Amino acid sequence: MSATVASVGVIARPLLVGVLALAGLSQLAAINNDLLAAAGSKHAPARADLQARLAQTPYDQAALRGLASADRQNGNATSAHALLTLAGRLGWRDSQTELMLLEDAVRQGDANAAMRHIDALLRRKPDLAPRLMPALHAMATDKVGRNALLVRLESSPPWRKEFFTRIDFIPAQYQAVHETLLSELAKTGKPAGAEEISSYVAALARQGEVGRARKLWTTLTDTKPGLVLDPEFERFDPGSSVPAPSPFEWNASRLPGTELRITVEAGTPSSRDLVVDTDGSAHGTVLAQALVLKPGRYRLFVATPSTTVLAAGGLKWTVRCLPGSKTISTGGAAVALGWQSDFEVPAMGCAVQRLSLEARRADALTVGEARFEKVWALPLAGSGGPLS
Repeated sequence: MSATVASVGVIARPLLVGVLALAGLSQLAAINNDLLAAAGSKHAPARADLQARLAQTPYDQAALRGLASADRQNGNATSAHALLTLAGRLGWRDSQTELMLLEDAVRQGDANAAMRHIDALLRRKPDLAPRLMPALHAMATDKVGRNALLVRLESSPPWRKEFFTRIDFIPAQYQAVHETLLSELAKTGKPAGAEEISSYVAALARQGEVGRARKLWTTLTDTKPGLVLDPEFERFDPGSSVPAPSPFEWNASRLPGTELRITVEAGTPSSRDLVVDTDGSAHGTVLAQALVLKPGRYRLFVATPSTTVLAAGGLKWTVRCLPGSKTISTGGAAVALGWQSDFEVPAMGCAVQRLSLEARRADALTVGEARFEKVWALPLAGSGGPLS
């Protein structure tokens, strides 16, 4: 196999140069060696033996593959391809056949065929994902290869989730390609789900690309942009046992001594209020979301019919800088129809901000119900807005 693969000449399409560069000439050979070892094959059967097997069983896929391999070694590429094509028509479950057909597709610059054989290999041998999935991103740098991959992803193959959630399979130089795939998949009948998007968004955030991560999240999830996302709690589900898929959405902490619920006003199903019940013993974060604001001064507004618990200090809306936990909100005060708090995002050391509702132990006035209709922020004079 190594000699055969090494003899590959000029590749017809740039996308398949990428396949060879990442799946690698030696990588394809290594995969084949692993498959042979798993099958317990040490020596290739003699040609006469293979021909005898075919005479007895004309549809012997392994025998056809063996003859194709022999023809390759002897430089008879046309005969080898014909035999492999016939072997492939007998089924896709023979991984060695699929690997050899993948090599032929690479030689011929056939993106659709290459995608078909990679799909078959990943279905049959999921452990090949670390070797083959980077090649898929390489293929996607070419429009033809990208379209072939999108068609396959739209069919929801069993390896699709891993393709999107195993960020370690995405070479750094192909991050832009991954974003293009997510964007173009959104135009199909099977757009990427929140979990598939969030894995990549979280990876961007960890790399310090927080503004880019937030913008990508809002774009791909069709989220209305704003300094605070989901300000009226339309998507927030306090009863969910699954964490929010993104740090830019509301995340509840299930803090002992508090209970969160959503109420809907009769006759106005679009009006959702977040209700927080507290028994006065709670201490910690009730819910939070990450903001990405430019340096400057801002005003936080909280629409609420009653400010009693906020005024008593039992609950407090807080803005902190990340990394670290420097508090930059100014406490706040009751105003008409709610509560407001001014804060300033410094130019240094505050790339990300954390907006949170905090519970604090206080007096009897903190026991009871707090109802929040909307939470939003506005830049004050001379300030910017979201980095995204």
